Amino acid sequence: MKRLILILMLVATGFASGLVMAQINVNINLDSQPKWGPRGHNYVESYYLPEYDLYYNVPKRGYYYAAGKRWLFSPALPARYRQINLYQTPKIVLTERYPYKKHKIHYKQYAGYRVDHDPKLITRNHKPGHSVHPPKYKFAKAGYSPKKRFHKEHFKHSKHKHHKGGSKKHR
Repeated sequence: MKRLILILMLVATGFASGLVMAQINVNINLDSQPKWGPRGHNYVESYYLPEYDLYYNVPKRGYYYAAGKRWLFSPALPARYRQINLYQTPKIVLTERYPYKKHKIHYKQYAGYRVDHDPKLITRNHKPGHSVHPPKYKFAKAGYSPKKRFHKEHFKHSKHKHHKGGSKKHR
C-alpha cells in the first residue's frame, strides 16, 4: 500500500512539473515578443504584417516572406522591406506555428489593412480652370459617342423646341 501511494505521488509530481514547464514557456514567450509588437497578449506565435504581406515568428525571432511560390526565413528584415516602420504598421496576432501555410486566408481576411506603396505620378502643371480628375463618363459600349450622351442629357428635359427637327421631341 505504501508503495502504491509512493508511485502515485511520483506520477503526480511528474504531471505538476509538466504544468510548471508549460507556464515557464508562456512567460518566456512574453519576454521574447518584440518591443514593436502589440501589448496584452499572453502567447503569440507570430505576427502578420498585411501592409507588406510578411510574417514575423516570435519564437524564432525572424521573418517569413514570399519569394516566388516559396516562403523564406530571415533573422533580419529582407532588403526590400527595410523601409518598414514596425512600430506604425498594422500587425495581426496569430497563434499558428506556420501561418504562411494559411496565407491565402490571411491575405483575404486582412485585405483592409493593406496600403498601396507604389509611387504615384502626380501631375500639377495643368492650365488654371482645367481639372486633372478622370473623365466624368465611362463609355463601355463600342462606338458610343460622348457627344450623343451630352446631346441626350442636355435636351432631356428641355421645354424648348428641338434645335434640329422643329416641334418633334428628342428621344
